[in-house]
This record gives sequence, C-alpha cells and structure tokens, in this order.
Amino acid sequence: MVKALIEDICDMSRWFYTRLARDAAVTKLIARPMLHTFFPEIAHIEEPLSGEVCARKYVWESLCILCKG
Repeated sequence: MVKALIEDICDMSRWFYTRLARDAAVTKLIARPMLHTFFPEIAHIEEPLSGEVCARKYVWESLCILCKG
C-alpha cells in the first residue's frame, strides 16, 4: 500500500482483502444494502468498507477543509 506512494505512482492508495463468509455481518446485512440503495456509484468498493488508506499529508489536509470549525 505504501509502495505506490514511495514510488510516486499515486498520492493516495487503498487496500482491500477477501473476508471469510462468517466475517463482516454488519457490512453484509446493513452497510452493503445501504450503499447500493443510497450511493450506487460507490457500491463497487471492496471489503473492508472502512478501508485501510495511505495518503500524503496534503491529501488529508485537503479532505479535512470542511471538518475545521
């Protein structure tokens, strides 16, 4: 995940992995159906939905502009 940033391939990367059938009950029963209903444009995102994300500092700062009071 970090390798893409180190090699200057991108400014942000996200990791995903396959989950076991018994894992992620809340995701399967609640989060996935809600994504498909309310946000179909991002329903293709792989597991885990919370994600493991790596990004350069300026990317996080630009995303948090609306978070600052």
